[in-house]
Amino acid sequence: MGPDTSPIILIRCDGSYDVGFGHVIRCLALADELCSVHECRVKFLMRYGPEGIDMARTHGYSVLTPSHEIQAQDITWPLSLIRRAPVDMVVFDIRDDFPRHAMDSLRESGTVVAVIDDISPRCLSADLGFFPPVPQLDRIDWRGSPGQRFVGWEWVLLRRDIQELRNLPRPQQERVQVLVTMGGSDPHGFTLKAIRACQRVRKNIEVRVVLGPGFSAHQELQKLVNGLKDQMKIYSNIKNLPELIHQSDLVVGAFGNTAYEAAALKRFGMYLCGTPDHVESASRYMQAGFGVSLGLGSEVTDEELALAIEKYSNSSLEISIDQPGTNDNSIDGLGVTRIAEKLVRGIKERNGIQQAVAAT
Repeated sequence: MGPDTSPIILIRCDGSYDVGFGHVIRCLALADELCSVHECRVKFLMRYGPEGIDMARTHGYSVLTPSHEIQAQDITWPLSLIRRAPVDMVVFDIRDDFPRHAMDSLRESGTVVAVIDDISPRCLSADLGFFPPVPQLDRIDWRGSPGQRFVGWEWVLLRRDIQELRNLPRPQQERVQVLVTMGGSDPHGFTLKAIRACQRVRKNIEVRVVLGPGFSAHQELQKLVNGLKDQMKIYSNIKNLPELIHQSDLVVGAFGNTAYEAAALKRFGMYLCGTPDHVESASRYMQAGFGVSLGLGSEVTDEELALAIEKYSNSSLEISIDQPGTNDNSIDGLGVTRIAEKLVRGIKERNGIQQAVAAT
């Protein structure tokens, strides 16, 4: 496939200290797969978050952003860009208020539209939708929706290096390794709660704490660390979180993409949820045996969290994952491969339909 005939794909996502960087990280993995395996030409559409924009550019991708503040306040601003330079596909991995009618407008212009893990009304207008099997999907009335839906753990979008790590042997370590990771900014203060809980644990554990780039409670953290300095390591702004997950025996985190990465690496996790929506999503994850949801983190006491860590901090604890792709109870790390293949196939099918119409 030559450069002039390669599909042009725009990926719409955002990342910042406030909302975290999970969407950007997984979209970069998808972009890499599309470019390296399928020879697509990929650009990013990003509305806000200089940190996320810089992350995509540092990764080597062109990023289209609003040209001025007024445009930045217009949630439909990508439409004007796409109309000036038509593209084959737009992939949305967003949580803003981009309206469904704008997505309909894209489809009517001949652009293929895909959504990642989006249960808003927009998903009803997408040509392709990829979802983990969360309970919220059961309440959506899909009648009249024009697109294809791919629902299951095998469609979870993760970093590409997960597959390589999951095939490595489990490290042998003297003490149980507990990894605390609460996202890019930890707006709910879960990191401090987890450290306080670890101080109460009576088992011989080593705690590894990952601080995201937006973490701000450094003074409070330092006071707590002094009480666990022989048992704790602090990591800041790391780029190898999956490696730390692989080296750990138990993950204590905020429910989100990290939970899926831990499951793919066969590491049991305990998760605090930041919103009721996350509580509901985590329930299906827990039913699959991937880990434990403790519910809304704001309602979990330090003592309750300590007891849970003590209960599950076991160096021999490992998720039992079935063979990749054999059933619905598998997160095998190959979601990025499957999604990229479906996206490229969707463009080819669109092109075939357009050619058939032109020939009549």
